[in-house]
Amino acid sequence: MVKRGALSGFTLIEMLIVITIASILLAIGIPSFRELVADQRVRSEASNFSSAFAFARAEAAKRGRRVVVRPVDGASWQSGWIVFANADGNPAFTQDPANDAERTLLQNAAIQGGVSVCAVALPIPAAIIFSPDGRISTIVNNAAQSTNADNDGLKLSIDTVNPPKIRVLYFGLSGRVNVVNANNTAEGPC
Repeated sequence: MVKRGALSGFTLIEMLIVITIASILLAIGIPSFRELVADQRVRSEASNFSSAFAFARAEAAKRGRRVVVRPVDGASWQSGWIVFANADGNPAFTQDPANDAERTLLQNAAIQGGVSVCAVALPIPAAIIFSPDGRISTIVNNAAQSTNADNDGLKLSIDTVNPPKIRVLYFGLSGRVNVVNANNTAEGPC
């Protein structure tokens, strides 16, 4: 026979208290975790863009010819982007298997996770071109434009969290690209 005082375990009241405390902690922590994940997604894509631009700039100097970064589908940066050596001066990608002068140097897959891409100053560039001296120009509406260090670049954002998570890639006149965390600024999402 077992004595009543010798039984061990949790009472129903103790179990309910633990479950209540755990649910309160989860309710507080989950929104913060969502913000962290959103910020990391934007940061990761901004890093991918920045790396592609630095690679294109270095390749332009190494090859002594223009290198172009443009959307894979030619229209939307959301589709991913391609970096290629530009032999004919046309920002459209025309790979010729017989000629190695214009070939893919780097390609990035489509952007995932709800990250939007837009221009800092409208309209969004259709291509970004690095010249052999490292300078940068953009193609907008089929016309080349020099960059304006004050407002030229790409903006990446996720607006499903509050406040929205934003990174801005500014194109400098020298061809350098600076990534700026714009989470706590007046900069709005895409």
